[in-house]
Amino acid sequence: MSENKDKTYIYIIGMHRSGTSLVANLLDKVGIYLGESDDLLPPNFDNRYGFYENKDFVEINDSVLKKFDLEWDSTEGPDFDKDIELTKEKEIANKFIKGISSENNIVAFKDPRATLTLPFWEKIIEGDIKVLFVRRNPLEISDSLKKRNSFSRKKSLSIWENYIRQGLRNIKGLDTLFVNYDDILDNPFPNFVRILKFLDMEYDETIL
Repeated sequence: MSENKDKTYIYIIGMHRSGTSLVANLLDKVGIYLGESDDLLPPNFDNRYGFYENKDFVEINDSVLKKFDLEWDSTEGPDFDKDIELTKEKEIANKFIKGISSENNIVAFKDPRATLTLPFWEKIIEGDIKVLFVRRNPLEISDSLKKRNSFSRKKSLSIWENYIRQGLRNIKGLDTLFVNYDDILDNPFPNFVRILKFLDMEYDETIL
């Protein structure tokens, strides 16, 4: 994968319902490649503007988590120091990365599960990794999960705490920008510019 060393890979991570789709939407608007439209999960009742999640990326993340007997709503993260067989997942991930970046020097991946699986992808990627860590008031996240999944507040906050804990651990050593969902809603322009500067991109005022 030496041909991918000069490419940039952006990971949009954060707890489910924290605003990762909003950030992915912004990147899509400035032309950052997240996948072909047919490759992305379609909008539904709880995210009518779209998830911007590559179906293959999500499937790989789910497969990795299952190898550790975990799901997206588990309250612990995978221990990649354990001797877990991930050869098949690595082969699929390598093929996926090679395919999605073959004609794109900068690509983005959005899936909250990547908050937990980021160490797996670090070993796959040979290019430059940038992380956008999206955060939101946990009580707002809890309210959203109650509406979508009927989760209790206790369960939602336990999942949220795990994602924050695992995310902070997994971004160590990586070029990371923390993004606040409410800040974007309150002041979209300066926060959008902040994200683009982090990605070494120029802002086009016609986007918003």
